[in-house]
Amino acid sequence: MAIKHFVSIDDLNQEEMEAVFSLAERIVDSDIENVGFVLDFILRFLSEQEEPFGGQMKGASCAGKIMGVAFYEPSTRTRLSFESAMHRLGGSVIGFADAAVSSVSKGESLADTIKVISSYCDILVIRHPVEGSARWASENSQVPVINAGDGAHEHPTQTLLDLFTLRQEKGKLEGLKVGLLGDLKYGRTVHSLSRALVRAGAQVALISPLSLRMPEAILSRLRKENAGAVSEGNSLEEFLPKLDALYVTRIQRERFSDPREYERVKGTYVVDARTMKKANRNTLVLHPLPRVGEIAPSFDSDPRAGYFRQVAYGVPVRMALVALLVAASTNDEEREQTALAEAIHPKGLECPNARCITHVERDIKPRFAKEPLTGKIVCSYCDEPAPVSGRDIKAAGAGREVAKDNSRKGGKQIARTRTSKS
Repeated sequence: MAIKHFVSIDDLNQEEMEAVFSLAERIVDSDIENVGFVLDFILRFLSEQEEPFGGQMKGASCAGKIMGVAFYEPSTRTRLSFESAMHRLGGSVIGFADAAVSSVSKGESLADTIKVISSYCDILVIRHPVEGSARWASENSQVPVINAGDGAHEHPTQTLLDLFTLRQEKGKLEGLKVGLLGDLKYGRTVHSLSRALVRAGAQVALISPLSLRMPEAILSRLRKENAGAVSEGNSLEEFLPKLDALYVTRIQRERFSDPREYERVKGTYVVDARTMKKANRNTLVLHPLPRVGEIAPSFDSDPRAGYFRQVAYGVPVRMALVALLVAASTNDEEREQTALAEAIHPKGLECPNARCITHVERDIKPRFAKEPLTGKIVCSYCDEPAPVSGRDIKAAGAGREVAKDNSRKGGKQIARTRTSKS
């Protein structure tokens, strides 16, 4: 049986992303509380899709299925919207919202925890504070894994609902001018969103304090994708009049190793009625939430405040994603593995990112790959560039072996497993 995971925003290509949005739109337009009705048209929708989301289904997509949730970090919107999505799809949910109540508190490794939970469920959602943890989880799971946030690395399902919100509110993505404001260094939401926006043909303005600017590795990818679509600065007032949408992020206290650094940058930007006088009357304001002062509550009544509508879209988008991933992994016919790539295992080389899962988890072998856009050698788990070049590795005669799946080509993340579920 083949499995399709959603660990990175790159794991869905444009056609697959469009399938998610099309199904989410149908759910929004339907009576979402009528589970039978929703399941019926989801089944019809799936039967019309091409591989990997279509084909002969074994029944309604999630009726009788179980979602496992493993949340090692606090969450309100993400966890509850996933659970709501699964219940509305006719399935059920097991798992934990606090690792302290699981065997993790006894020292159980992430790999072992995932092997256990995935034997009890049909799809697994994980949030973890360590970067690259979601990809490691996918390599140890018998079922599809969805990344609900891995440290400061990525938050791809948030990106899906952000893109969906922009489509619903603005009618398109291509050509939009979107400002990303606040913590761009540690903000996993903007790490995924910036790449998806540029890929969709939008223009992105990166607005942050100098100490919280977008990581250079991500900037390099954005510029390789479309250098003319990316601008950068620290003045909100300079960019605001030109924006169709402003995506505000919280400066995250929990990501700072030095509390003094947080104190220096907190409160740098505040969006309120006075600030928004400089914006267009139709500039949409979004925020992944929670907010801690960067958007004044008094602005909530402004028609441009779209963040609570954005939150509501989380349920239909995650319903669509879960239904499609379960369908992709319950197809009887094993699909051709189109995303095989050569993984690089340079002798003695470790990921330079101290927050990477390779420095935390037992028995994990560092693995690297050539990033298609920039050509840089990056960690296969957290995407941190390695302090070597492909030429260095070739000269050193580093050993290579074919990985199950570590390719971003075509946006696929498809792996084989010998274990089948009944």
